[in-house]
Amino acid sequence: CSKEPAGIYLIATKAEYRGKGYGSQMTMHCLQQAKEFGLKRACLQATQSGESVYRKIGFKNDGEINLIYFDRAQTV
Repeated sequence: CSKEPAGIYLIATKAEYRGKGYGSQMTMHCLQQAKEFGLKRACLQATQSGESVYRKIGFKNDGEINLIYFDRAQTV
């Protein structure tokens, strides 16, 4: 078994489909796949709107990160 966590990225739900459990189902599917690969831990980055979804599943906050990005379209 690997000590590395499974990384879950880019789970998103369009506004009109939120609150119907789709985000939870996608995340649970990823966790099931990780389990089948022998991974016992998982990590992800959550938006404020998604944080409650992940907390209900069992994720815990392990800190916060600052994102810095470059947008070529806004450069001179």
